[in-house]
Amino acid sequence: GFHSDILCAVGPRLERMDPFPTVFIGHGPGPAFLLDENDVSFKPGGVFGPKQAQSTSNTTSPAVQYMRKFAELLPRRPKATIIVSAHWVEDVVKVNVSPRPPMLFDYYNFPAHTYKYNYPAPGDPMLAQRVIASLRDAGFQVEEERRRGFDHGVFVPMSIMFPKAEVPIVEVSLLSSQDPAAHIAMGRALERFRSEDILVLGSGQLTHNLSRELHHAAPAGWQADFEQWMLKTVTLTGQNRASLLAQWHKLAPHSHLAQPHGAEHLLPLMVAVGAAYNDPGFTAHSSLGCGNAHSSFMFSSTQPQPPASKPT
Repeated sequence: GFHSDILCAVGPRLERMDPFPTVFIGHGPGPAFLLDENDVSFKPGGVFGPKQAQSTSNTTSPAVQYMRKFAELLPRRPKATIIVSAHWVEDVVKVNVSPRPPMLFDYYNFPAHTYKYNYPAPGDPMLAQRVIASLRDAGFQVEEERRRGFDHGVFVPMSIMFPKAEVPIVEVSLLSSQDPAAHIAMGRALERFRSEDILVLGSGQLTHNLSRELHHAAPAGWQADFEQWMLKTVTLTGQNRASLLAQWHKLAPHSHLAQPHGAEHLLPLMVAVGAAYNDPGFTAHSSLGCGNAHSSFMFSSTQPQPPASKPT
């Protein structure tokens, strides 16, 4: 399938002098991507039962297989990651300036051991101050955050993609306004860091429909329509793409089904798009799990041509 073949297409073609790619990933439900396929010890009445655990486990999920190989898609190891997660929303932009952020277990009804994970990646206070300055220069009100830990939108994908925790992380909050254009502008303020081999990463979910997740729903036609609109739109560039995405809730088919609980799981894509600016996007991974789309988009000045999916 595509998720295993893309290495051949991407690896050698991201040239050494190109600005670092920006990326949007789907982080999955809670810590499910970290669970072993045999780990079905969920509490009675919990959202996720054994079937869901097995379908999203780290040994069977295509999305996790993609994350495991993610570092190989990059031209070199990032010097740091600036990450926006769907699970940190504030009235003004906040930037985590802690040198050693703790863990924040912001999920419920998962096995006891999932509340003991440790992902000891360092923060980067100096980079955080530069991020704050850049966002303020772009007109944003910004506050420092010193105590908040890595939420699961950060530590779940990062612990799979960079298991040695060697890449420093600066987390930036989303805005409670949920204004897509404002988040694209946030990304534009972060674009400058790409020339320093810093990864701008948006962690969310292309579709985030909890009722489908709860019932482990089969793929639906509306889902494919929404995903196809997004896939087509991210391949555009610059202001054309930004204008369409700023109106995604009006223009994308079935947007009310794809993101019925608010836009916070799609806003990290807007930040990645803003940081990409004129670089085209392409689909680095696409799969379904727990009733939702686990799509990942990469934005790079060198656009690889993904191979056709092999029949299985």
